Amino acid sequence: MILTIPLPERGKPLIKVGQRVDFNTPLFEEKIHKEVKVFISQKIGVSPKKIFQHLKKLVGDTIQTGDLLAENKSFMAGRRYTSEHTGILKEINHIDGSILIEVSSTDRAVRNAFFIGEAVKIEDGSLQIKVASAHEYEIKNGKDSFGGKAVYVKNENDSYDEESVSGNVVIANTISGYHQTKMEALGASGFATLHILNEITSTPAVLFKQIKDFEDAVKHHLPYCFIDGKTSKIVFYT
Repeated sequence: MILTIPLPERGKPLIKVGQRVDFNTPLFEEKIHKEVKVFISQKIGVSPKKIFQHLKKLVGDTIQTGDLLAENKSFMAGRRYTSEHTGILKEINHIDGSILIEVSSTDRAVRNAFFIGEAVKIEDGSLQIKVASAHEYEIKNGKDSFGGKAVYVKNENDSYDEESVSGNVVIANTISGYHQTKMEALGASGFATLHILNEITSTPAVLFKQIKDFEDAVKHHLPYCFIDGKTSKIVFYT
């Protein structure tokens, strides 16, 4: 069976067709980005509410070091601000008079695969892998793409440790705030539950759209899963 895995748009794939991929396989390389906040209103001496009138760039524009970003011609001597960074203008804040620039660095990060299978095709920002069998279901709140071994939690009082949870996706009907926090501390890569989590979390979390889908997934108890944030699907496979 062939499954399609989304790849990041800005990442460089590191795998080849025919390669056997597992959780230790380097999947893609990407530049490390950071965000820099610049208080434009202070730089050129205008009210934060009026920075739109003085900016020379719009959200989404590419900025080079030395580019003129803002100018206040009404000031007695005139004040200008040229960029100290190269990147993309991500946000303009008229409340505090700042802009947010996403800056690319020369540093790169390598991300490992969040799935297991044989790579059979790479194109258009996606990878196709060959697996033995699979079942897919619709989910809600699917923004991120992630995956790992599927850890089925039927009873929260069952014992689990870092070895059984770290890097894996927790599958459960519901999870208490205490156990959610504990599983995050043990390194869970994400949650897929029937009911919304009790605690706000930065760990990826999705909800099954249908009760019958959750019950079917638990019944088949396949060992691996991944979440496709682009199509809002969770795929269990072996």
